Amino acid sequence: MAVQGLSKAKIICFAAVFLVIFLAKNSYAVNINIRLRALNGQVFQTIDKPFRNRLLFITVFQNDCDYCRMEVSSLNKLYENPQIHKWFVVLGIDPYNSLQTIAQFKQSTGAVYPLFQANPIDVFAQLHTEGTPTSYIILNGKILSTIYGEHSYLTLKHALDEAIDEIKIAINQK
Repeated sequence: MAVQGLSKAKIICFAAVFLVIFLAKNSYAVNINIRLRALNGQVFQTIDKPFRNRLLFITVFQNDCDYCRMEVSSLNKLYENPQIHKWFVVLGIDPYNSLQTIAQFKQSTGAVYPLFQANPIDVFAQLHTEGTPTSYIILNGKILSTIYGEHSYLTLKHALDEAIDEIKIAINQK
């Protein structure tokens, strides 16, 4: 029986598309490996030596996002916290703008953590980013946590502390 002018075939097609989108957004089986270009032009991947076997705190931002600009001070505090440094690499990724625009963002906001340009296809396909700012806690290519929107230092630190606690529990269970 058709629903309000939709044939059974169209309903099945919509259901299949919905299922594919749902599985893609909720599947963290993908190893996150994003190609990053630093402000000096050097190219890295999130699996390269500076990031390997470290917890990554990645925030996806864009230059003209007011919430991204407001979150910079919280991210600076995370980056400068020596307890966080022991566990995490804090970095920002802009998949929307040129290196020059990202450098202007860094200068105008006072960001002290490393900022990178990334291919938008990599960011959207692997992280499923829907808006900015969105932050991710990643370990060995797996997303442990996603934080949507702009947050205070205490909220971000709490998310990081929870991730560290989960890892400590996992290590002790081995």
